Amino acid sequence: MQNRSERGASDEHPFAKMHRTFAQRLRATTDLALIDKFMANYSLYLHAVVQEAEERGKLKIRDTLTSYLELRRNTGAVTCCFNLLLLPFDIPEDVLADPRIAQLETIGLDLVCVGNDILSFNVEQARGDIHNAVIVVMKEHELSVQAAMDFIGAWYHRNTDEFCALMRDLPACKDDLETRNQLKKYVAGLADWVTSNWEWSLNSGRYHLEGEELGKGGWVVPLLERLK
Repeated sequence: MQNRSERGASDEHPFAKMHRTFAQRLRATTDLALIDKFMANYSLYLHAVVQEAEERGKLKIRDTLTSYLELRRNTGAVTCCFNLLLLPFDIPEDVLADPRIAQLETIGLDLVCVGNDILSFNVEQARGDIHNAVIVVMKEHELSVQAAMDFIGAWYHRNTDEFCALMRDLPACKDDLETRNQLKKYVAGLADWVTSNWEWSLNSGRYHLEGEELGKGGWVVPLLERLK
C-alpha cells in the first residue's frame, strides 16, 4: 500500500490534510505539555460528538441540565480553543491547576455552550434537533419554551456573576509579576470567548433567516415550516 507521500498530496483527503497541517503548526509553536493537553481535550470532543449523534438518532433528551452539560462541555471543542489561548504564555501548571482558574474555565465553557444553545434554539427546534439546554430544561421541569428560556436566562446571569467574581480573585503570584500578567491575559481571553460567542451569533446568519434581526427588541418569532 502506498503511503501519502507516494500517492501525492493531491490524493490526500481534505480532512486528513487539515489535521496534518494543523498538527505541524502546533508542534512548531508550543511545547509537548500543551500539545498533550490539547490532544486529550480533542479526543474528548471526538467521543462526545459520536455520543451526541447516537443520542440524536434515538431521539434521546437528557433528563437534567447537569447531565446535559457533562456532554455539552465537549461537543463544541471549546476547551481545545481555550488551550490555544495559552500558546503565547508560559504559565506554570500549578497556577493553572488552582481551583479558581479551573472554575473560571468551567464556567466560561458553560457560558459559551449555553449561550450558543439560547441563540441557536429557534433554528434547532425547527429542524427537530434535541441537543439543546432549553429543550432539556423544558423536559426536566415540564416548562413551556418561554418559561424554559427564563429559567436558562436566570441560570446564565448567576453563572456570569460568579465568573466575574472569580476574575477579581485570581491567584496572587506575588513573587512572579510576569506570571500574574500572563494569567490576567489568559483569563481575559476566556471572557472574550464568552462575549464573542454572542457577538458572532448575533451578527452572522447562522441562526436566523436572511432579513431577520436576531436579538433586536428581545423577541424572536418561532421558526416552523420555513426551514423545511
